[in-house]
Amino acid sequence: MANRSRMTADTRERILDAAVAVLIRTGPEALTMPAVAEQADVALRTVYNHFPSREVLAVAAYDRLAGATQQAVAGLATDGTPRERLARFVEAFCMSLEHESPGAAVIMATASIPEVDQRIREVRAWRRQEIAEILRAAKREGALCVPLEQGIALTFVATSYATWQSLTVECALSPAVAIKLLQTTVDRRLFEPE
Repeated sequence: MANRSRMTADTRERILDAAVAVLIRTGPEALTMPAVAEQADVALRTVYNHFPSREVLAVAAYDRLAGATQQAVAGLATDGTPRERLARFVEAFCMSLEHESPGAAVIMATASIPEVDQRIREVRAWRRQEIAEILRAAKREGALCVPLEQGIALTFVATSYATWQSLTVECALSPAVAIKLLQTTVDRRLFEPE
């Protein structure tokens, strides 16, 4: 029984990998169940057994990406100052984005699928909440040098996929350099008085 469950899980992952590959190759508008079945080298019926619709498949692909990012953040140490915690958050979030590229770019572009758009909004709200929690602690300690809303906004933009892609793809910064730049920018603006 355990072997069958593992095979089912492996097939599901292969289908999700195939969906991302189809998205990368053809874009979100051309994501079809037959294309995914062909890419995954499984029967079309197998794809439908795991994912009853294109929308469910796209959401599952996005959830896998978001889940990896959320796990990276959840695994962070909660000790240290809010300043240290925020630096760890920025690093973990960006490393997760780097690990999930280029699939992240195409999954994020599937906003033409309302269910994916809704999940993107939910994950963004989660990210804002995580940032706000850290910065509220910094404010309580008197360490935050900007209004809370501005600190949340700056950190939110610094940890967006668009920012990450701009730095690593368009500006050709290495991931390590991009992370250090983001950490330094956020740290100086939020925790050092002008």
